[in-house]
Amino acid sequence: MSEFDDDYRPAVAELASEADRLWFKAHPNRSHRLRQALVGEGPGVTAEHLVVVRQSFRGLRFRWPFRCRMPLPPGDAPESTARDFFEGLVRERDLNIRGFEQAIGASPVVMEALRHAADDEDTDHLDTGDRSADA
Repeated sequence: MSEFDDDYRPAVAELASEADRLWFKAHPNRSHRLRQALVGEGPGVTAEHLVVVRQSFRGLRFRWPFRCRMPLPPGDAPESTARDFFEGLVRERDLNIRGFEQAIGASPVVMEALRHAADDEDTDHLDTGDRSADA
């Protein structure tokens, strides 16, 4: 158990996930989103965090909270800005998100489950968060 576990609030994480699901539903041409974090949506996530969200395909979203010393400007960040944040964090952590996405996409069983979840509007997220990242 880490020092951050006390900060995690599952109900807040559910709220954040639902808000992201609705946002991507309202913005079907987008695959990335940059937003202010909800305090407690992940272990150690505070008001100093932003969250970059990548929707790989309907039903699969990665949320990555990170600390940022700069405030988020009003309005939605453009797709290119949100994508750059996500890709930068992936490179910084040397993660193979695309390989993971390709593996999931190649599995008919997983894709069928994701289609079913998306149809039921019961989508979830994968939390890739390293809360110590500074921007």
